[in-house]
Amino acid sequence: MIFLIVAASALLYIKLIEPNSPLDACAAIEPSEKGEFSDEALQAIKQCPVQRIVELALAMQTASPGKALALLEFAAQQNHGPAARLIGEMYDPRFWAENKSPFKQPDIRNAMKWYNKAIALNDDTARERLQKLELERGP
Repeated sequence: MIFLIVAASALLYIKLIEPNSPLDACAAIEPSEKGEFSDEALQAIKQCPVQRIVELALAMQTASPGKALALLEFAAQQNHGPAARLIGEMYDPRFWAENKSPFKQPDIRNAMKWYNKAIALNDDTARERLQKLELERGP
């Protein structure tokens, strides 16, 4: 039993540092400033786990909100609820910040649209965000 655990750990370690592993492929994902992906980035994004794509987006959000948005949109298209919620936050007046959003100003309608998409993908945090936004917006 211990041998199996050690062997599995060794395989996982090798897989993580293997040059063509999916985690290594994720490093090649770099959208352009316009949110477009090169052929190499498209190949990499197809091999990368959606959660890792979201992590990359969050890591680059302050330096390049437009690139982060492109990654989040891709993840949302893969039915990742938190990615849709994070896009909603880029529009939400309560979370909007010039250095974290590619949008010139907040947009309640678009925030609600993305929160609803995230809710449809079972993101409970988006449900809370939408409820608060609706309360602040009023009838």
